[in-house]
Amino acid sequence: MANIKKLRQSAFLKQNGCCFYCGYPMWESGQASLFAQSYPLPPRLIDLCQSTAEHLQARQDGGKDSRNNIAAACKHCNASRHLGRVGKAPSPDNYKSQIRTQVKQWHPAWSVLHRAKQWGAVFTTPTRFAEPSNIRQ
Repeated sequence: MANIKKLRQSAFLKQNGCCFYCGYPMWESGQASLFAQSYPLPPRLIDLCQSTAEHLQARQDGGKDSRNNIAAACKHCNASRHLGRVGKAPSPDNYKSQIRTQVKQWHPAWSVLHRAKQWGAVFTTPTRFAEPSNIRQ
């Protein structure tokens, strides 16, 4: 069985540090303070932007810990996909489409992350964040 942490890290790098669903930047373990310097979010919202391993086919639906089944998703998108579900989770493509069309209302950190993206403050490599001075309030 593959190591879930390594699969998540690999997906995080492949996705340029952005959530599979909402497309906004995330942080990996140990990067919370650096992320907070680049994106002026309250701690509660910083936590929601942490990278998690998302099973595209949920384990409860037979999904495995494999490279083709693991994507990196922010904690908010990952948890919300499965929240209150009785049956199967929505398909990853349908869920991504739904989120991207309503991301403004969907993601609690949207306004700060969107503003940062507009001004080019979104990092270009997953481990290097833009300088906080690039973000206009």
